[in-house]
Amino acid sequence: MIVTILLILIFLFLPYQPSEVQQTESTKVLSETGSSDIAVKITYIGNEGFLISGRGKKILIDALYREGNPEYVIIPPDRRKRMENARAPFDDIDLILATHYHADHFDPMAVGTHLINNPKAIFVSTNQAVDQLEMEFESYTKIKNRVKAVTPREGERIKMTPNGINLEIIYLHHGRSRPIENLGFIFEISTKKLFHIGDTEASEKDLQIYSLTKDSINIAFLNSWYLIYEEWQSGVKNEIQPDSIIVMHLPSKNKGDAYIESLGGWDTMAQKILKAFPNAYIFEEEMETKIYK
Repeated sequence: MIVTILLILIFLFLPYQPSEVQQTESTKVLSETGSSDIAVKITYIGNEGFLISGRGKKILIDALYREGNPEYVIIPPDRRKRMENARAPFDDIDLILATHYHADHFDPMAVGTHLINNPKAIFVSTNQAVDQLEMEFESYTKIKNRVKAVTPREGERIKMTPNGINLEIIYLHHGRSRPIENLGFIFEISTKKLFHIGDTEASEKDLQIYSLTKDSINIAFLNSWYLIYEEWQSGVKNEIQPDSIIVMHLPSKNKGDAYIESLGGWDTMAQKILKAFPNAYIFEEEMETKIYK
């Protein structure tokens, strides 16, 4: 009896220690109707950055950046620290992808730090991004065996299976006159096939060479201009034909961005996108999560 009372007293006066999960931001979670078996969970980090998970696999794509671009979403320091230190929910990442080396998609110190803190993860990106990582990250020799530089020729597909994830890499130009290597990633998580296009300006004709409709894309991550302007919309409708679309590369909803205002404001822009593509979804909050079953 005395021992029991002592244990109760000790418990009552111990300082509260919130768990790692409790310390993370609250998230708004939305789910597509269907089976209770989760196929893919997508969490919005910022700009074109996402955490994608399903059935024991986790991918970070275009999410490990730092200062980024002030015109778009800047990752708060506390969340950035959790990502780089591989702390929940950014622990146990299998694959890190960066479509190109721009600062609002990739930072060599952020990627290198995560790879040091997560000895499991593999990083795949362009030659330009990997060159930056090698030059700027002092401990590169400790991670180089898990760093893969891949820049396919236009029209070529390169296949890999990093940590058991089926991945195909294609080249999608970042503007014909710009010497910036940009990759499109086609990958499988659980039963879904996903396609992330990076910052491409590829036209419908540019997309034709990849015969993407044969891939039966379930979820495509597409820049807003592909969904707003007719010259880009045809490429989505004719050459990608995804079941669902995630809209990316947008400023924060309440930022008051001049470009968004020129389109009539955030709500007007969203309505225009959804009218043209009813299967599209626009994340409005950082760390918001959507589940596809």
